[in-house]
Order: sequence, then structure tokens, then C-alpha cells
Amino acid sequence: MSGVWGNRHEDSAVNLYTLMAKYRCCCGACRLRVGGFIIAIVCLIQAIGVITTLCFASNFFNPKQMEYLMVPAFILMGFELISSFLMLIGILMDHPYLLLPFQFSCILNMMGSMGMGLVLLVTSDKNSTQIYPAFAAASMALVAIFLWFLVIASMTYVMLRDKKRLTASEIDFNEDRYIEPHMERVFSAEF
Repeated sequence: MSGVWGNRHEDSAVNLYTLMAKYRCCCGACRLRVGGFIIAIVCLIQAIGVITTLCFASNFFNPKQMEYLMVPAFILMGFELISSFLMLIGILMDHPYLLLPFQFSCILNMMGSMGMGLVLLVTSDKNSTQIYPAFAAASMALVAIFLWFLVIASMTYVMLRDKKRLTASEIDFNEDRYIEPHMERVFSAEF
């Protein structure tokens, strides 16, 4: 037995990192780090696509929708673009704190997609009532996708954080005086 019940205290960072390093995400298709990298690239492409679509497809929205959607959409997509880029850098360079803006961006995008669905429902013309359920379903689908992205990004953050803690707390058992921290071995025969 291990842990508290077995009177052997194991380092939780070591255990959590070894679990997270082996964890497979995206329906078992890839490891956690690769999944986070793919999600960051997908969000980068999505943010660039939404920004370009908003720039060139303004004639598809009525003036009321343009008034309520343009500025918040540009702000959300700009923040998502920056945070996705930071997440790529954080994953590539093992800096877990660079993943935190992406997690905040996922939360903002969940709220933004619900707000977008409400604005489109309220400001649409009353002749096309059959598409109201489609707006609600699309909004909920976006919330579910960003929630999944948030979970994967959070798990990747924990994995990178614990990996950094593990490598920072390695102890030298080779009795080399010049490597810190140095810990001497104690043999039971000496007692």
C-alpha cells in the first residue's frame, strides 16, 4: 500500500505528473501535450477565421446585430488569438503559466457564445422563427466545445506545472559535492 494508509509518503507531484504524462485525450488519439497543442492551433485558426469573416461578411447581419456583435466579437477573438499563441509557446517551452490566459479565454468564449446566441435570437426578424432552435443548439455546442478545451488546457497546465516542480526538486544521490541540493546516503549498517 502507498500514500497515507501505507505510511509511505509519496510525492504527489511525481504521481500526478506520471499519470498526466500517460493520459490520452481527444478520444484516445493523442497524449495530453499534443492534444493541447492541437487545440491551440485550432483556436488560432478559428480566431483568424472569425476576424476575417467579420471584416468581409458584414452584409449578412442587420444593423442591430452589427451594433451588438461586432465590438465584443473582435475583442473576444483578439484575446483568443493572443492567448492561443501564448499557449503554443507555453507548451513548446514548458512554461505552464502561459496556459492561464487561454483558460480565461475559454471561459470568456463560453459566456460570449451564450451572449451571441441571445443577441441573434432577440434581434432576428420575426419571420424566421424556425431557426431559433438552431441558434440555441449552436450556442450550446460552442459552450460544450470551449468547456472541453478548458478541461484539456487545465490538465495540460497541471502536467507542465508538476513536470517543472519535479525537475526543480531533483536531489543528487551521487554524492557529488558540487551539485546542489546534495543529500548524503545513510546506510543502516552505520547505526
